[in-house]
Amino acid sequence: MIVFIAFLLDKGNENGYPWIMEQRKGDDKMNEKKKTRKCPACNGSLKASRVENVDVDRCRKCGGLTSESMYLGDSYTLVLPYFHEGSYREDEVRYFDFTTLGSEGVSRRHGWYVPRTRRIVQVG
Repeated sequence: MIVFIAFLLDKGNENGYPWIMEQRKGDDKMNEKKKTRKCPACNGSLKASRVENVDVDRCRKCGGLTSESMYLGDSYTLVLPYFHEGSYREDEVRYFDFTTLGSEGVSRRHGWYVPRTRRIVQVG
């Protein structure tokens, strides 16, 4: 990354070209820290995945789904907007957290769902 470039127009080399001074801060890869997102449910690392033709991040630890940007209709292909009826095992419940764009603007859908039925167990 070039931080500063100065053209010294009053001084030049023997051919009359201006000198170019560059001050470099170092290699971009060495100076920038990798910013990795963490799972909101368990603080595990996220891996980009494609589920039901929708790009989401899946937690490697708990299996939760997150997305910072998706259409509301696409989120319904992953988690239906209905509550789960009947029994379920607690170990099969997964977290979801989606930032969605719908007809009412940008909103957030998050909570717990059962992947087998794609229905919500708890909102929030």
